[in-house]
Amino acid sequence: MAESVRDRVWEYLAATGTSVVFGNPGSTELPFFADWPERVRWVMALQEASAVAMADGYAQATGRPSLVTLHSAAGLGNGLCSVYTAFRNRSPVVVLAGQQVRSMHPTDPYLYAEQSTLFPRPYVKWAIEPARAQDVPLAFARAFHTAAQRPAGPVFLSVPMDDWDTPAAAVPLRTVSDRFTAGDGELAHAAKRLSAARSPVLVMGPEVEREGATALAVELAERTGATVWASPHINRTSFPEEHPCFRGQLQPTRKLIREALAGADLVVVLGAPVFLYHVPSDGPCVPEGTELFQLSEDPDTLARADTGTGIRTSLRDGIAGLLGHLPEHLDGSLLDPAPRPAPELTAPMQGEYVLRLLGDVLPPDTVIVEEAPTFREVRWRHLPVRRGGGYYNAASGGLGWGLPAAVGIALADPSRPVVCLLGDGSAQYSIQALWTAARLGLRLIVIVLDNGEYAAMKDLSLTFGAHHPPSYDLPGIDVTHHARGYGCTGLRADGPDSVVDAVRTALATRTTTVIDIPIDPRTAALYT
Repeated sequence: MAESVRDRVWEYLAATGTSVVFGNPGSTELPFFADWPERVRWVMALQEASAVAMADGYAQATGRPSLVTLHSAAGLGNGLCSVYTAFRNRSPVVVLAGQQVRSMHPTDPYLYAEQSTLFPRPYVKWAIEPARAQDVPLAFARAFHTAAQRPAGPVFLSVPMDDWDTPAAAVPLRTVSDRFTAGDGELAHAAKRLSAARSPVLVMGPEVEREGATALAVELAERTGATVWASPHINRTSFPEEHPCFRGQLQPTRKLIREALAGADLVVVLGAPVFLYHVPSDGPCVPEGTELFQLSEDPDTLARADTGTGIRTSLRDGIAGLLGHLPEHLDGSLLDPAPRPAPELTAPMQGEYVLRLLGDVLPPDTVIVEEAPTFREVRWRHLPVRRGGGYYNAASGGLGWGLPAAVGIALADPSRPVVCLLGDGSAQYSIQALWTAARLGLRLIVIVLDNGEYAAMKDLSLTFGAHHPPSYDLPGIDVTHHARGYGCTGLRADGPDSVVDAVRTALATRTTTVIDIPIDPRTAALYT
C-alpha cells in the first residue's frame, strides 16, 4: 500500500525532530489525528489563542520551529491575536488548520474557509492551501524552512480533510542555511567609528538574545567602555541587567530617548528598530550631532529607520565582525552600576517592592515571562535578568500571551524555574492555560500582581489626557480559586514574609503554583 500524505508528513516531522504538537482541534482536523505516533506529545489548549501562544513560547525557548493545529476558519480566527504576536516576536511557528473536503468546496459548505490563505495575512510570512493533495508534504517542508528563515516568523498551512489519505511521495530532508554577514568594509567602518568615540552607547535589541550573542555583546561593551541601554519595549533581554554598563530600558518616545542618549557621540543599535515608539513626541530621536549605526537581520527594520547607517547582518556574525576590527589595545573602563533605590514597604505593598522581594528570593537562572505592563519599564531595577534566555514578553503589546507562552517555555526547558509575572487584568485573558500547565505537570510559578484594576490603562489615560474614562476597576476576581479549579496550587500572599514563603514553597514543588499578591493601586502617568 502506498504511503499517504499523513504518513509522509509524520515522516518529515520525525526527521526534523518535531516531538511536540500544540493545538485545539475541530472536526476538519480529525483525519490528521488518525494513527497518532507515540513519540509525539500532544499538548491541548482550551482555546486557540492559547495554543498558538504555547507554540510561540516553545519555539522561542528551543530556537526551532514549532507546530500548532487549529480548527478551520473560526478556530483560526480565535488564534489570530497570538499569530500576530508570533509575527511581532519573530517566532517560527507553523500554523496548520483544517479545511472541508475538496469535493464540497463548490457548494460553500459548513466549516469551509472560502479564502483560507488570506485570513491570517499579513501577519504570516507565507500561506498556502496546496492545489493538489500530494503536494501537502512538500508544503510542510517549505513551511518549516520559511518559518525559520531570518527574520523568522509564523507561516500558515490549510489542508482539506480528505487530503490526508491520498498517496504521496517522500520529501527529502534538506539543510537550508540562513546565516549572513555584512560586508567586511561596512563592519570595519563602524568599528573604526566606535573605537574613536569618546562616549559610545550600545542599544540592545531582541535579535542579540535570539542568536545567543549576549556574551559577544558584553565583550563589545567592556572593550569600548560603552553605556548600554535596552531598546524600547524589548521582548527579549539581550544584556545582563546587573552589569555595570547597563543603564536600563529606553522609553518609547523621541523626547525621552533623546534625553537618555544625551552626551553620546556615537550610538550603535544592535538588533532593534530605530526606535520603537508608543506615544507621539517631536524632534529627532538622537541628540544633534550624534552618529548612529544600526545592525539588524531585518531589511524592513533597517529601511524604516529615519536616521543613521543601516547594516544588514546576522547579529552574532555582525558583533563578532565589529570585535575583530577593533584595535587590540582598546580597553574601555567599566562604569559605576546604575542606582537601584529600594522601594519603601507600604500597606498594601507597592508593586516595585514585591519585585524587589522576588529579585532577592528567585534563583539567578530563573526565566521570567512578563505580562505586567504597569511595571514593564521599572522591572529591571528590582527583578533583574541575570542569565541568557531569562526574559520574554509579547512584542505585540496585547494581553493574553504571557500565561500560555510560559507553559510552552516551561515545557521546552524544565531544568530552569519559570516565573510568569502577570497583572490581575492580564491573567484573565487566558486563565484556562492553567489547565494545560496542570495536566502537563509543569513546575511553573505564576505570580499575579493584583491591584484590582487595569492600572496601565489608568496610567495611559493620564499620559494621553483622557480624563474621566469609564471604569477600569476589576473587583471580585478570586485568582486562587480559579487556580485550584484548574488543578493548580493557589496561594495568597499579602505581606513580605508570606511572599517569600510562598515563592520558596513553589520552587520546592514540581507542580504549577499561582501566587496572588495584593498591591497598592497607584496611578501615575507613563513615560514621564
